[in-house]
Amino acid sequence: MTRKTQNRSSPEVRQRAVAQRYGWSLYCLTWHGVLAPAGTPAAVVAAANAAFAAMVAMPDVRARRETTQGAVVVGGPPEAFGRFIADESAQWGPVVRAAGIRAAN
Repeated sequence: MTRKTQNRSSPEVRQRAVAQRYGWSLYCLTWHGVLAPAGTPAAVVAAANAAFAAMVAMPDVRARRETTQGAVVVGGPPEAFGRFIADESAQWGPVVRAAGIRAAN
C-alpha cells in the first residue's frame, strides 16, 4: 500500500513515487465526505460546507485525525469534491464492474 505523499503519522508507508521505483503499482485511497441529496438548495450546501470547513480547520480535530487515523485532512468547495468523486468512479468503476462487486444489503 502506498500514498501519493508522505504522511507524518505513518512514515513507514512509502510514497507512491518511491514505491514505483521498486516496481510497485498498488495504490488505494480511503476518503470520507458528506453528501446531500440532488436538488439541495445551494445556500444549504454552502452553509453545511462552511460548517464542516470550520470544523476540520480546528487544530485539535485536525491533529486527532492525523495522529490516530493517519488521515490527511482536506477540505474545499463542493464542486471540487464532486470532481474528486467523478475521478474515483472513473478509476475504480471498471475494476468493480469487472470483478462483479455488488453492494451488500
